Amino acid sequence: MKDLSYLPPAPPLSRRYNEEFHWMLENMNVLTEVYPDQWVAIVDKQVVAVGKTRGEVQNATRKKINSREFLLYFIEGETYVYSN
Repeated sequence: MKDLSYLPPAPPLSRRYNEEFHWMLENMNVLTEVYPDQWVAIVDKQVVAVGKTRGEVQNATRKKINSREFLLYFIEGETYVYSN
């Protein structure tokens, strides 16, 4: 059996990604009202694509921008409790 006790650290996030993430957190109340239970793509502190599935938002965003780097996030409309 493969030892999974050690996983390499994730690569560092870019400054742009961090800025987009902080903008999203600061605006989460508005995003939750406008885009509940939807995936959003954020570029330059603006929502550039919205949809019900991650794939459709990812594809739409890649068609709109030249960069492969963007923030893709699911905006929960309610508080959900996940368990296994």
